[in-house]
Amino acid sequence: LANLPSRYAELYSSPNKLLSNHVQSGHPNHGNRSQHFRGDRSEYIKLIKRMLSNGMVALTDNPKCVNNLFTVPKDADSQRLIIDGRWANLGFVQPEKISLPTPDILSELFVPDTHNSLLFVAKCDISDFYHNLMIPEWLTEFFGLPRVSFRELGIDRDGYTFPNCLTLLMGLSYSVRLARLVPAHIGSRAGISAMSPALCR
Repeated sequence: LANLPSRYAELYSSPNKLLSNHVQSGHPNHGNRSQHFRGDRSEYIKLIKRMLSNGMVALTDNPKCVNNLFTVPKDADSQRLIIDGRWANLGFVQPEKISLPTPDILSELFVPDTHNSLLFVAKCDISDFYHNLMIPEWLTEFFGLPRVSFRELGIDRDGYTFPNCLTLLMGLSYSVRLARLVPAHIGSRAGISAMSPALCR
């Protein structure tokens, strides 16, 4: 929230303006809690342990919604983790439409016609960018993952628990908007005002 413009920080700081009417009224049918991981159980447990150690999930007894997850190929040696947030997204109002920057923006750049004029172009790929951003605490309750037993996690206790996602997810309907607003706002605070139109138009 600290890395968002004040208007958006206020909007995302509480569920008041983001939850759909049937969730705000306590509709009993929202929040699927019967999800089971579809895949190799041992791999899922290894994933949750890794996410716990990296501060990407916390354990809870009562998430508002449980979502499934899957991966897609990323490169020759790795996979991209996707949280299937369709159940959770049903509880939110539709996000505002966002138009992502496209290469045609480059054609709009203007360089004065003098011999000293230079145009520099650079690209920086931030590793695991979404997962560098923590989501507000109230929002984590809607992003539970299929349950695991404490003993599967190596915890000497009977019963089951649910991992709750703590970081920005591919699968949350607001993620693209948030992921564009943050670097634009940080750039604006650093005096790079030109970032804002390209990133958030």
